Amino acid sequence: MGGEKRPKSLTETGLGSTSRGVAVEGGMNPPPPRVRLAHLAREAARTCTERPCTQEFQLVEDGPFPSVEILALLTFSYGTGVFPVDRISHLARTDVLYLSLIGTTPPAPDTLRAFRRLERIAVASALGRFFALIASTCEEESQPAPALEEWRTVLKLAHPLPRCEATLGRLVRERVNQATWIDRMLLDY
Repeated sequence: MGGEKRPKSLTETGLGSTSRGVAVEGGMNPPPPRVRLAHLAREAARTCTERPCTQEFQLVEDGPFPSVEILALLTFSYGTGVFPVDRISHLARTDVLYLSLIGTTPPAPDTLRAFRRLERIAVASALGRFFALIASTCEEESQPAPALEEWRTVLKLAHPLPRCEATLGRLVRERVNQATWIDRMLLDY
């Protein structure tokens, strides 16, 4: 019995708790960037300045879904460079981080598309808050260059995370516009 290996739980892998680190020799290691980003996306959706118009969102026979959960899902997706709603919907069914953002059955692509169209201002607000939270987290923790590079890679950023409000606003607009354009192109085929 002593030689048997048991599978690691989500907590042991760092995925179960997004706010605490993983114990390692000599102290605590923060969870991987993707895990921390999922937590920050959830926080951004709850604390953004422009809230969704409704508490729950439903499209035809899909839903209802808590608006803040869809907002967190889109925030995490767009923030990490995943734009097609078909891909987001698939990841919400198969990827543990995406699943952690949705407490219910994952929404269909048409539901995500309709939410983005109707709540574009809330999506942009949450995405702006998301990037602001990331910048303040990196600043507070004064992370070494390799750790910051890992964050940039996960966020699919060509340059360091912008700290200037105007540059941050441009990044948010680019991400929301890119999601819209990709969706429109995919619907044409």
